[in-house]
Amino acid sequence: MVSSLKIKFPIIPSIKSETGLITHLFIGSSKSIGPTPKLADLYDPSSKKNLIKNRFPSNFILNRQFNSFIKLLKKYEIQIYQPDNIMKCNQLFARDLGFVIDNTWVRSNIIPNRLLEMDGLDSLQQMIPVENQLILSDEFHIEGGDVIIYDDYVFIGVYTRSDYSKLTTARTNMDSIHELQKNFPKKKFVPIELNKSNNSPKDNALHLDCCMQPVGNNFLVTCSESFTYTYQYEWLVNLFGKNNVFDVSKKEMSRMMCNVFSISETVVVSDKSFKRFNEWMENKNIKVEKINFREVSKLGGLFRCVTMPLIRK
Repeated sequence: MVSSLKIKFPIIPSIKSETGLITHLFIGSSKSIGPTPKLADLYDPSSKKNLIKNRFPSNFILNRQFNSFIKLLKKYEIQIYQPDNIMKCNQLFARDLGFVIDNTWVRSNIIPNRLLEMDGLDSLQQMIPVENQLILSDEFHIEGGDVIIYDDYVFIGVYTRSDYSKLTTARTNMDSIHELQKNFPKKKFVPIELNKSNNSPKDNALHLDCCMQPVGNNFLVTCSESFTYTYQYEWLVNLFGKNNVFDVSKKEMSRMMCNVFSISETVVVSDKSFKRFNEWMENKNIKVEKINFREVSKLGGLFRCVTMPLIRK
């Protein structure tokens, strides 16, 4: 069932991979994203593009697609929690608000445009023991979509160029990676520099999970064109093995093809329209649960973006 988080009992977070069997999940809410925004109030290129083309999604359609995802997750007996309701606020993209490394839940420091979303975490934080939480200082900018766990590695999307402060799409800085390394000394933190654009979806990797993600047992979906440095992409290909890597185009990346969600090593949730990638996963003996999530993608995120895993076996 979907919990409103009003019942208080401890959640001991545990995440050691992106593909372990999910048992406890915090997921965003589509109850109300507020009125159609003005262009000046948007801070990612996908939302801007769809507003300009008069394709900004309605709450009705978002609710229908979002509820189909929740229904699918409940079929797999996943304990689901949702944020405290903040009226007239987009609470879809729960991934960015926090993330788990091993047995520690880390509270993100998101861009100022999104600060109201953090109020939806109050009940969740009360359920996680203080000793299992890490609250970063304000100077450590990081959003959960930039954090990907792969055994002993933690891949983190980052932007280090001088125009960082001018880009609303630059969400994670190097200082945050250094701070996480201090708190998790046994982990190997790997910064990955991403291409950014305030206005072009094809030229913008909003978060790391928009352009790469492990699936199954040692497979990787990625977009080589979204990496600033070729050597970082090649390092990943060597790590996973060339035959285990599925590369998508910039156009496919902008449609969120990399942003699927793993229920386990053998089950992945993907959009119906990702036919090329879905067939590839099925050929790797991964069961693909296909649903229509296209309206959500118009806001710059998809399945991984709306989920914050708390416990994976």
